[in-house]
Amino acid sequence: MSNIDSSKRSASWMVLAAICVVITCLCLAIWQYRRGVEKEALLATSDTAVLDINALPMVNNESLHGKAAMLEGRWVEGHWWLLDNQVVQSKSGFDLLLPFELSNHALIIVNVGFVPAQGLREAPSDLPSVASLTTTFTSILKTKDLKGFTLADEPDQNPTFPQLVQFIDLSFFERQLKRPILPMIAYASDQLNSNLTPHFQISTMPAQKHFAYALQWLLLGFAAFIVAFVALKSQQRSLIHEE
Repeated sequence: MSNIDSSKRSASWMVLAAICVVITCLCLAIWQYRRGVEKEALLATSDTAVLDINALPMVNNESLHGKAAMLEGRWVEGHWWLLDNQVVQSKSGFDLLLPFELSNHALIIVNVGFVPAQGLREAPSDLPSVASLTTTFTSILKTKDLKGFTLADEPDQNPTFPQLVQFIDLSFFERQLKRPILPMIAYASDQLNSNLTPHFQISTMPAQKHFAYALQWLLLGFAAFIVAFVALKSQQRSLIHEE
C-alpha cells in the first residue's frame, strides 16, 4: 500500500513539474513572439520618410525612436567627447560625440562615428575637426536606453581626460554646454569624415530570429508535455497492475 501511495505522490509531482515546464516554455514563446512583433514595427519606422528636423519636439517622444532624420545646421566648436569601450570590426576604440545646433537653433548631441584607439587604450591624437564635417547629413534618432549597460556611476571618471565618458548622460552634456539639448541622440548614418566609421544599428537581431526562438520554445513545451503524458500513463498502468 505504501508503494502505491508513494507512486501516486510521484505522479502528482511529475504532473506539477510538467505543468511548470510547459507554462515556462509557453511564456518564453509568447515573449519572443512579442519581441519579434516589436522588432518588425521598429524596423518599419526606420524605413519611413525622413523627418522634418524642425518639427523635432523638445520633450521626450519615444515614437521618434529608430526614425531617420535629416540634420541641417552647424557644429558647436569647443566641445567634444569620446564614448569609451566601443568595438567595431574587432577594433577597440571610441565613438566621437559632438554638439550640433540645428537650423531651428535647437541643440542635439550627434554620434558622428567610431574612431579606433591608438595602441592599447589611448585616445587618437588626430580627431577630425568640426570644420571638416558636413553640416547636412542623415541620421537615426535614439530616444530609449541611452545609457546602456554600464557599471560606472558617473559619465566622466577620468580627471586627467574629462572628455572621456563611460555612458551617455544628457544632463551631463547640458551642464557642459550650459544649454538645453534635445532628449535624444542622433547617430550619423552618413560618413562625415574618412576617419569616422558610422556603425549604429537600431536592431542587432532580425525579427525572424525572435519568431524562430518563439517556435523553439513552443516545441520544447509541447515535447515536455508529451514526455510527461507518456510517463504518467505508464505509471498509471503500473499502479493498476499493482492494485
